[in-house]
Amino acid sequence: MRRTAIVAALLLGVVGTLHAYTPSASGTGVTPVFQRWFNIQTSYLVNDQTTASLPNMAAGSDPLTAVARGFQAWEDVGPATIIANFAGLTQITNAASDGNNVVSFVDQSFSFNGALAVTLRFINPSTGQVGSADIIFNPNISWSTRDPGQGVFDVQQVGTHEAGHFFALDHSGLMNATMYATSGSQAQFERRLDPDDIAGLSDTYPRDSLTTDYGTITGRVTRLGANVFGGQVVAVELGSGRPVVSALTLRDGTYQIRGVPPGSYQLYVEPLDQPTSQGNVAGYWQSQTFTLFQSTIHGPLIEIEAGETGGRRRHRRAESGAGTEPAPDRSARARWRHPGDELADPDPPG
Repeated sequence: MRRTAIVAALLLGVVGTLHAYTPSASGTGVTPVFQRWFNIQTSYLVNDQTTASLPNMAAGSDPLTAVARGFQAWEDVGPATIIANFAGLTQITNAASDGNNVVSFVDQSFSFNGALAVTLRFINPSTGQVGSADIIFNPNISWSTRDPGQGVFDVQQVGTHEAGHFFALDHSGLMNATMYATSGSQAQFERRLDPDDIAGLSDTYPRDSLTTDYGTITGRVTRLGANVFGGQVVAVELGSGRPVVSALTLRDGTYQIRGVPPGSYQLYVEPLDQPTSQGNVAGYWQSQTFTLFQSTIHGPLIEIEAGETGGRRRHRRAESGAGTEPAPDRSARARWRHPGDELADPDPPG
């Protein structure tokens, strides 16, 4: 089996507010090959030096338990089904395509380039099947599982993020998401998954409840008649104004947002043009330069019921004056196309 390593890194710092769960994908064609574990039950080993006695681990820490809780956060997602069992300790220290899934804090051979931790997935690029994956924590970073102080990073928070990569999720643009591309010291809030994270895992390993208890939003985004690649389509919950879940457009401009809780939503699309950028995602998402355009609000509101696909029906007009935003160059804005949606172009060029 031919395997390729896909590297996903969690970098230092916290900046920006973008919104999208992003499945890991391979390929260079219009349609990506999405990556996933074909067996929904896998296991992992932890290097036997993973204790509080590590020179960069705070006294009283329990990194073994923190790593397990990071995996458990994803296994507890209701609409998804995936399990990674702890299979014991190992003397393996370094990441390698050897068929073992290893978590290590002592890999001195990898060049982290400022990353807190890195997950390497070894995949079959033609099928997307993950053969093995290793999580390596930067041995030059100060770690803790208690209350991290200045310059100290939380093992469980970072471990939860890396477990998301292990399960084949790429970086999210949502700042509150566990899968956001950067993190900071003294933080622990990313131990808890955001709805964006939950939707991403559920889309990759769905239970039946994903289609019966949640909805789906589909459509296409174009700019000047050309398909928009890498646009972040965000579903914002009306009333609270909270971005709930979203997705990146494919090379043909289409998108699919699964795992949308029932409710009323406003959509908008924005380019991935900093602070989170195309460089924060890998594989298929690097196959062509992302489209640049002005952020655009979709005019009609979308009503989602459990088990329903929005964008194809149940759209209703926004109140007068809503659904668009001023733009000095209207020709540079993205255009929306939803199957069966009469309000396909809320702000056509002109």
